[in-house]
Amino acid sequence: MKIYYNPKLKELARQLRNNATKSEIKLWTFLRRNQMHGYDFH
Repeated sequence: MKIYYNPKLKELARQLRNNATKSEIKLWTFLRRNQMHGYDFH
């Protein structure tokens, strides 16, 4: 499955990153540090 880049979502992604909850911050920190089954999470 290929996911294509959609430039319209860039601003939404920035807003979501800047307004993340504590739970989301912890989740992404965990995923970035512990690559799961060879997959990178960004």
